[in-house]
Amino acid sequence: MTLPDPSATEVEAGAAPALALPHAASAWMEPAVLSSPAPWAGHIPFAAWLMAATRPHTLVELGVYSGISYLAFCQAAVQHGVPLRAWGVDTWQGDAHAGHYGQRVLDTLRQQHDGPYGHFSTLLQKTFDEALDDVADSSVDLLHIDGLHTYEAVRHDFESWSPKLSRRPVVLFHDIAVRQGDFGVWRFWAEITQRYPSLAFGHSNGLGVLLAGPQAPAELLALTRDTARWQAARAAFAVLGERFELRARCQHLQAELAGEQARSQARHEWIGQQDAQLLAASRAVEQAAGRQRAAEQAAEQAISQQHAAEQAAEQAARQAREDQKESEVRLRQAAQALHAARAQAHALQAQVDAMLASRSWRVTAGLRWLGRLARRLR
Repeated sequence: MTLPDPSATEVEAGAAPALALPHAASAWMEPAVLSSPAPWAGHIPFAAWLMAATRPHTLVELGVYSGISYLAFCQAAVQHGVPLRAWGVDTWQGDAHAGHYGQRVLDTLRQQHDGPYGHFSTLLQKTFDEALDDVADSSVDLLHIDGLHTYEAVRHDFESWSPKLSRRPVVLFHDIAVRQGDFGVWRFWAEITQRYPSLAFGHSNGLGVLLAGPQAPAELLALTRDTARWQAARAAFAVLGERFELRARCQHLQAELAGEQARSQARHEWIGQQDAQLLAASRAVEQAAGRQRAAEQAAEQAISQQHAAEQAAEQAARQAREDQKESEVRLRQAAQALHAARAQAHALQAQVDAMLASRSWRVTAGLRWLGRLARRLR
């Protein structure tokens, strides 16, 4: 994405409508800082001219946020030698309209503010009501109300700070042209301008300029009475402010683009890390699967070996049982043979005993003795 060069939208001195006002050159001030919200950048030429034309002694801004308007007021005061005492009031926590944000916004603002403007300007991190005690009554020459934009909030801010206004105050209301959601600045502006002289810009979300005191600055009061001169001045301020609003929008878009590129790079790196983790996990799964397959093969082999061993053991048991049966048969046969031999021996012994007990065996005893003696004599 290529953004337009902000310098291409700059308005050259001869291209803007003539600003036929005293201190007109002050409206050409180049802001040292441009930030969000971009619409306020469109009013920086008027803010610079207002500081030069009215030379306020005391400035209070309610709702500083990034400081785009407050820093412009401070810069103009320095450039035009305005002996200013200024307070910028904000909680720097955000609200329903500005959104909610962290400490970084205030830290950035302090870096831009404290060095060049800290000797006459104070940033008060308070609610608007809490800051009332920091500012003297009847002292504020320029009050800028740009906090929460509901009707009730704007009315409360104006009424609570009215005792602080001097006899020549200018009160600015931003976003008087916004009529969306619960924005109610336009409604309060319609009411309050019935009581005081006023000027209104329609560009850059609208800016109301209220002359709320009995000694209003003469140049502003004269513009409220000269419609043609005011219309010409308003057109000139709108053209001069357009370049800053466009530049601020470009910067905002560039910051968003840079942020999106950074987020895209972070997502790309995260995806790369996830891919690497997935690859490592896939390899780990493959290795685990390989180990599992090897374990399964080993288990199958062990089961096969166990089965073979069981079969061998079963075969050996069968053989042992058969051998035992054969041994038992042989043992029975031997027992039977022994029994038969014993019976035969008993029968022979009985015959012998019977023969020995017979008369003839006794009668022939002498002859048997002579026979044994004759065998020895031989």
